[in-house]
Amino acid sequence: LELLENSGCELAILIDFSLEFSKLSGRDFFCYIRKHLNLSHLVLGKDHKLGNKGDTSALQAKKLLEPQGVVVDIVEPLIIGGMPVSSTRIRTAIESGDFKTVRTLLNRDHTVNISEADFYKDYSPYLRRNDINQVLPLEGEYAVTLSKNGKTFATKIKIIEDRIEFENIPDFQTENLTFN
Repeated sequence: LELLENSGCELAILIDFSLEFSKLSGRDFFCYIRKHLNLSHLVLGKDHKLGNKGDTSALQAKKLLEPQGVVVDIVEPLIIGGMPVSSTRIRTAIESGDFKTVRTLLNRDHTVNISEADFYKDYSPYLRRNDINQVLPLEGEYAVTLSKNGKTFATKIKIIEDRIEFENIPDFQTENLTFN
């Protein structure tokens, strides 16, 4: 949300993607949105599909919404390295530990919010992997930077099975873990 705010976004609405919500058709999704928001402009990627089982394409959304006074712009994909940038491509790069590609696709480093996770200590400090709700790479060792309010601390982590072990941690509480 901070990234959206920093880019000028004035309003972001988070939707709990529950099982019930996941069963909505694209048409029902837009009815729900129109009921709760004064939607005036929507931008969709050319290949975007939404609704249960992707039942509504960007073109179908345009045909559905424009008669209701909503401007719908359909944009071409952003191509980097000969391939479109997509959440799937970014997620795959993160999971494989390819942070050079992640940085190129996002135009920034991959940062994970760890402010709600608790540090535990056995023989080394660690977080439980299940406490992190963002995409993490597969098992392996990674150079990271921990940060909060401008303070930073470089360290290494080891992701193994159900935990993220830290080589060492700073003397301040951290909010973010950034893969270098």
